[in-house]
Amino acid sequence: MSDRYVREWRPEDAGAFADFPVDPTQVPAPAWTALVREAPVACAGLWIIRPGLGEAWAILRQPVEHGIWIAREMRRRIDAMLGNGDLRRIQMTVRVGAIRPERLALFLGMLQEGCLRAFGDDGADHWMYAKTKPSRRRQRRGPHGRWR
Repeated sequence: MSDRYVREWRPEDAGAFADFPVDPTQVPAPAWTALVREAPVACAGLWIIRPGLGEAWAILRQPVEHGIWIAREMRRRIDAMLGNGDLRRIQMTVRVGAIRPERLALFLGMLQEGCLRAFGDDGADHWMYAKTKPSRRRQRRGPHGRWR
C-alpha cells in the first residue's frame, strides 16, 4: 500500500483531531479520510443539504502536511460529484480573514459569492464560496463564441 491514501470515513478517525466539531458517529456520507503512514491527516466530505446541493467541509491536522496532495484529492472528488450528476452545486463557508481556507476554496475551483454577516457561532463574518455544475447552455456556443 502507498505511503499516503484516501479511504472512506470511519468514526475512529476523529480521534486524530483534537477539535472534531461533531459526534463522529453522526458524520454523513460521503466523507473521506486522508492518511499518511497510516495516520489520519485530514477528513473531508459533503453534507447533502437537499437533492443537488452539498456543503463541503474539511478538517486538517495542524501543521498541515501534504497539503497539495490533500487539496488535489478534494478537488478530484468534488469534480466527480459534480460531473456524475449527483450534485449541481457544492458550497462552503470560510471565516473572513482565514487565508488558507480561502486559498483552498479557490484551488477547488470555487467562486466567492458574497459575505455572510455574523454567520459564525461567535458572530464572525464568513465568505460563501460555491462551485456549480456547468450548464448545458455554456456548452452550446457557436463557432464564434456566441450563444446559440
